[in-house]
Amino acid sequence: MSSNVDTNIVMLKTAHKLDKLPEARITPAAKLIQDYLLEQMQLCLKDLFENADDLLFEIAEKAGSGSEQARYFDAMRGLRVRRKIIDAQFASKVREQVSDCLNKVLNDAAGLKERTVELGIVDNDQMERAVAIESMAAKAIDASGDAWLSFRERLNQVLPVKSYSKNECPLSPYQFGDSFFSSIDFDDWDMKVKLILFKLYDHHIGKQLPEMYFEANEKLRDQGILPDLDISHLRSRARRPAINANYLQNLMAASRGEGSLDMERGQQNGWQGDSMPVTGGAGFQAAYLMPNLNQLQQSVVSTSSNLPVAPAELKQWSQNITQQVLESAKSPIDSDIINLVAMLFEFILEERDLLPQMKQLMARMQIPIIKVALLERSFFDDNQHVARRLLNIMTRSAVGWQADERIDEDPMLAYMEDIVTRLTKEFDDDLQIFHEELQKFESFLDEYQHKRVIYEARLTTAEVQRYEEEKQRDWAREFLNEVLDVAVIPEAIQKLLSTHWYKVLYHTYSRHGEGDQWRNAKRVVTELVWSLQPGVTTHSRERFFAVTPKILLALRKGLTALKLDNGEISRWMSMIDDLHLQEISKHEAPKPEVTRQFQKVQHELKQAQIKPASSFEPEPEPVVPESVDYLARARSLQQGLWYELLQMNGKWLRCHLLTVLGDGERFIFTDRTGEKVADRSLYGLATAMANGKFRQIDDQPIIDRALDTVIDQLSSQAV
Repeated sequence: MSSNVDTNIVMLKTAHKLDKLPEARITPAAKLIQDYLLEQMQLCLKDLFENADDLLFEIAEKAGSGSEQARYFDAMRGLRVRRKIIDAQFASKVREQVSDCLNKVLNDAAGLKERTVELGIVDNDQMERAVAIESMAAKAIDASGDAWLSFRERLNQVLPVKSYSKNECPLSPYQFGDSFFSSIDFDDWDMKVKLILFKLYDHHIGKQLPEMYFEANEKLRDQGILPDLDISHLRSRARRPAINANYLQNLMAASRGEGSLDMERGQQNGWQGDSMPVTGGAGFQAAYLMPNLNQLQQSVVSTSSNLPVAPAELKQWSQNITQQVLESAKSPIDSDIINLVAMLFEFILEERDLLPQMKQLMARMQIPIIKVALLERSFFDDNQHVARRLLNIMTRSAVGWQADERIDEDPMLAYMEDIVTRLTKEFDDDLQIFHEELQKFESFLDEYQHKRVIYEARLTTAEVQRYEEEKQRDWAREFLNEVLDVAVIPEAIQKLLSTHWYKVLYHTYSRHGEGDQWRNAKRVVTELVWSLQPGVTTHSRERFFAVTPKILLALRKGLTALKLDNGEISRWMSMIDDLHLQEISKHEAPKPEVTRQFQKVQHELKQAQIKPASSFEPEPEPVVPESVDYLARARSLQQGLWYELLQMNGKWLRCHLLTVLGDGERFIFTDRTGEKVADRSLYGLATAMANGKFRQIDDQPIIDRALDTVIDQLSSQAV
């Protein structure tokens, strides 16, 4: 909270006032968790303050000017004075957010509407703050994994709020980050100082959140809150715990019929204990393989420009590499490790969520990863192994990547190309190179993400404003008024369009937005009006007879969807038939061929099995199978995840769900740069799901998923 007066007085009063929030409405279990998390965070804040003092002093000493030096020394002194204030304000803000959440429930129950927030241009400081909080929260949620998902589900049971937007969930990383930023938002500290403190918050608290959520889950489970919770439906794919290397070795032997599948004792082929030998012993044993591996690695470098892109050819290339390495292997254990890595890369090359260019890059990593696995067999059982982390972060970054006409200028592809090139050229047996590349790639991604978040923040503001403006407009009425003000048509047809067809237009726009259904419903109006213009059969006779049956079939379908009486629908259709016949008769003698054409039109209208062209079909009701609640599935889509959407041109579009507007009415999707690429209604998405035109992309760590698949395959062979 900003203050430009004596903070020792005003801020303490403010904090005291916030402590008086109505916590009595919080359930005992929710208050227990709230107090536990605050207690842990306030312990971390002590370390933060001590480190902040040293860091600000260092920065001040290195400052390039006297004014800049004074800024950081003043901030350092101010922080010493304000520690208790920040601590109290942080706790109060967290409690306030929980209380606001409860008040929202009471207001909704009482039928009160939230007041509309006036939207405006976001200034640079606000943008920097939003980006910092968003980035910290995303990393914390990603690192927390199942612990966060379980905590969120259990929290839903102890707080009377069942639906949150991405940033509204109380006690979430985003809310904690926002609370901390609010507690340091003093007017005499500029944004640079605040961002320094927030980075320290990220280090001292953000990185501790996974453990805090894990402990909070245990406390909620002890309280009897969802003790048997299953969150597999909340993830793209259920994952196993960390996998022991000895477990994999045992499976390999058992699948060949060379050992018993005794996982409890972990014994096979003379190995005993919790894991296979790691760095050191394994490296010496595999040393004889290194010359051949180095030679193969260099051959990959020299032939990388000719590496196949087609999936089948790339897979064959990978198998050939594996076979060449196996020919040099003398130890069954080394052969098993080589085969395990080959199976992992087979999974990667078959992954449908990776595009061919990215698969080609990953394939070139096979030899370096074989060397890593031979040197450090902990690669298989340590999900924090540096090479494994680099592979996972590269493949996860590739999920949202889509080739376009500017592929040669693509920064993501170019950066990943540089990583692979350096590893294949320089990696011998020192894994420090993986640490260096991982650190550089994470820095690149932070900058890349920073730009994307800024674009998306601006886009979200613009889309919310546009959505609120559109809600106030009656687009159906505006369109009809625009057409009917200039149209020369009988009064009865004007009544038909302004009453019944207005309802079709209104419901179509409400449910589908400015999509194909809306355009088709409008086209029925314009084509019907055109068909009733004087002289139309003289000037456009061929088009008249081609278009008329399609217009009238679409018109009948729309009126039927409104559940009008069949008799009334027939009267409307007969009236239009008569008007068309009068037009034909007025401008030319009723020649036999004209009569036959008109009779053909009437015949087509009576044939229910004749389907009109799709361009004339408004769809007031989406075609959604009753057996599956696709609307509920569409409502449950998670912001921040990646999806694929089939476009009108038959190509799949990779998109990231940025935000959901209204009460789950409008879904805004962006690409990996933060630019808007799709805008869909709830009904439009449900229909796409039902027709197999929309699916979620699995962005869970690919090595974890690959190991799951390998274990399933080996287990089935070993049985």
